[in-house]
Amino acid sequence: MKKIFRILAASLAAVMLMSGTAFGARALGGAYVFEEETGPGTGAAASTPAVLSADQEALRDELIKATEQANSLTTYEADFDMYMAIGINGVRLMNMNGTGDLAYDSTNKADPKVNMSFDMVMDDGTSVLGESRMNAYFGGGYYYVDSDGVKQKMPMDISQMMTQPTFSGDSVAQSVGMMRDFKLTEENGIRTISYSYDVSQLQSLTDQVLGQVLGGTDFQGLMEGIDMDFEVAGCDGSMSLGADGSLVGENVSMLMRYSISAEGETIEMELPMFINYTFTSIGQPVSMPVIDPAQYTEIPTGGAYPEV
Repeated sequence: MKKIFRILAASLAAVMLMSGTAFGARALGGAYVFEEETGPGTGAAASTPAVLSADQEALRDELIKATEQANSLTTYEADFDMYMAIGINGVRLMNMNGTGDLAYDSTNKADPKVNMSFDMVMDDGTSVLGESRMNAYFGGGYYYVDSDGVKQKMPMDISQMMTQPTFSGDSVAQSVGMMRDFKLTEENGIRTISYSYDVSQLQSLTDQVLGQVLGGTDFQGLMEGIDMDFEVAGCDGSMSLGADGSLVGENVSMLMRYSISAEGETIEMELPMFINYTFTSIGQPVSMPVIDPAQYTEIPTGGAYPEV
């Protein structure tokens, strides 16, 4: 069971990076590369566009413009708060509430860097089970995670994706085309556009993004002795825009299901997750931690996951 929960922790940052269209695209430098199919745009997957009213078309176009603008960012910082729960075989075991910060720098496109630090409090609905601090860092072709002093690293080169023609023009329109049920609220000069996703299309995109992030593999072959199937069961979110149309904040709510088999046992895991981002700095220099690779135990892709 220890292996199963450790692989869940290792996958959390990857899931967070693809959570939300604009945020995921920025965190990977515009890295959504659609499989070659019959749709318009650069390698964009074909999809059946939703029939929208004139008002909803206007909101969709506003999100396309904001996403294109966001994708052009090379540096930013954001605060985030998140909620996540774990249910196993139909029983809710744990709630997790956390806060943290994120820094992104793709000034050097050959070596983009992303750093996330967050504190998590875990409870069973009646009492606190524990507290944890985690730092996740992407850079130099590796993903480094420090979970309460347990330091591990995994090959994960996101720089290759940044050199490909990706997520611009029609590709953005294709991705926003997966969104449905646009709604607008306004408060204190901030326009918030909410939406839901077509889950089947989002699942296809998620599989592609995670496959790219994990170096051309998927969860099924990521670690020896562990089989995992991943499903996006539901997703909706919102983007908050300033008076000039720039992105101020974003949130995403997602329901994920895992079927995990390891060491002769299988569990069905359900994870509802909510993440809210507020951008604190855009276009300014950011500070990244100094990582000593020698302090981290390597988890080779396709290799055995070490016990800790």
